[in-house]
Amino acid sequence: MGPLRALQLIESVGDEGPFHIVPVMLPSGSAMSPSDRMAAKVRWAEHATYAILSRDVPASFAPYNTLIRVSERGTEDSLRDYLAHMVFDAAATP
Repeated sequence: MGPLRALQLIESVGDEGPFHIVPVMLPSGSAMSPSDRMAAKVRWAEHATYAILSRDVPASFAPYNTLIRVSERGTEDSLRDYLAHMVFDAAATP
């Protein structure tokens, strides 16, 4: 299991900070439990690959602690930026 645990779509933040974070709420059906839906989104992002834009996320967005961008090959959507809840190995972080 990688460090990615959860995702929340946001409006595109550009390439340079400071980043203005605006969550995007999409309607969802009930064919899948919320935990199964999140697990599928995480698998999708890991498969598509992503880049970390910033680990400086305001506490008001907790549990999200990172901004990421999913690669273009991962989606046809123009919105590819996400708040992410990531768990980092304490020994590997500066």
